[in-house]
This record gives sequence, structure tokens and C-alpha cells, in this order.
Amino acid sequence: MPAPETESPSDGAALVARHWTARGTPFIAAKTAVTLDGRSATRTGHSQWITGETARADVMRWREAFPAIAVGAGTVLADNPRLTVRIPGQPDRCPNRFVFDGRLRTVGGPVLPHVYTDEFRARTIVVTTQHGGSEARRILQEQGVQIWTFESATPRVSLTDFRRRCAEEKIHGVYVEGGADLIGQFLQERQVDYLLVYTAPVLLADAEAKPAFQGLRTEKITDALRLENIQHETFGGDRLTRGHVIYPKS
Repeated sequence: MPAPETESPSDGAALVARHWTARGTPFIAAKTAVTLDGRSATRTGHSQWITGETARADVMRWREAFPAIAVGAGTVLADNPRLTVRIPGQPDRCPNRFVFDGRLRTVGGPVLPHVYTDEFRARTIVVTTQHGGSEARRILQEQGVQIWTFESATPRVSLTDFRRRCAEEKIHGVYVEGGADLIGQFLQERQVDYLLVYTAPVLLADAEAKPAFQGLRTEKITDALRLENIQHETFGGDRLTRGHVIYPKS
């Protein structure tokens, strides 16, 4: 198992480099922000902002450590994120931006999302399947957006295939920012190496609020995912817990 880590976010690239050197595959980290009761959004999907400014600034530093960021179609449609690295006093930087969208539903609205229209759109890569429509592909290609198409019986891309493609393209690390469906799929397929959870002192106490994690069937505590080499950090009232993901044997 990896030795305990003591890196600050500015040294996070060391995690990526060591994993790539040791295994030849991209280092995949997943990040989420949750309430005290483990929710990532209200029942209506509202999530801005669960954590405070200092925690969000820390997220930017972690983004800076990775050559690629990934989100799902739901996050793009709900939040229209820029997915750039924005640090005060420095010019905006844009890593590769993966949008997982098996049906290309992010292209169907009257206005295209920022990641398909901004000055960094050539660094956006839509990860899709043959279930996406040809007209949506044409629009993306006209915008200069890249498309990775994977054969799949369903609109969900095999993350093993995705990880292999990243290795072929020499993309050494991917920082997955959600949403819950995408992170859940990465955990289901055991493709998350490292997890970062920002917990805010906020309580929704609503059974219909959106969970931060889903998709697994955990019947016993011994079947639960665990973290090791754990680090805890505090940002104002928010707390970050991060570490390597350990999957159960079963």
C-alpha cells in the first residue's frame, strides 16, 4: 500500500506523479462537498455554496495539481461550471475538462454550456457513447470540442476503458468533481484511488435532499469503503478529510 502522505494541495502533483510512475495509469481522485448529514444538494438540486470561500480556494489548489478535471452531464446542466483553475494574482488556467455525457444531453439546450463556448473549449473532452445523437456531435465538432466515443450497451461509459484511454493519451491524473451519479459510478467500478470530502457545518435534515454518494449496496459495515493514510484539514468552519480509498475484498 502507498506510504502515508503529508502533501499539501500545492504538492498534490506528487501523488499523481508517483502513481503514474508506479502503475502507468492515471491517478484518479474524487472530491465532494457535503453537509453534516452527508448531502450534496437540497431536494431541488441547489448546492451553491455548501462550503465557504477558504474551502473553495483549497479546491482550486487541488485542481491545479491535476492535468484533467471530470464532471457528469448533470453537473454541467445544473451548475454550468467553468472548470478552470482560478487563483488570485494568477491568470486563469484550464486543464483538460472531461464531461461524461453518454447521450450528449448537455448539447440540447438553447444555450451551450461554458465549457463548450469559452476560450478554453478546445481543452474540453466529451466522454460519450454511440447513444449520443449525430446533430449534437456536429455542434460539438463545430465548436472545436473534442469527443471520445466508447462502445457500450448502455449510455454509461466503461471507466476501465476511459482510464485506459487516458493512459494512452498520457493524461497522468483526473480530478473528479461530481456529481453523485458520476462519483458513484467511479466507486462502483473501483476506479477511485483517492477521495477528498469537504464537510460543512450545515444540516439539511431532509430525507429527500441529494446524497453525496450512491450506487453501492453495502449490507454490512465490513463491506464499506474505507480510507487510509488519512489527512484532516480545517478551512474556516469546514473540514477536509482525504485519503486513499480501500475497497472491500468481496
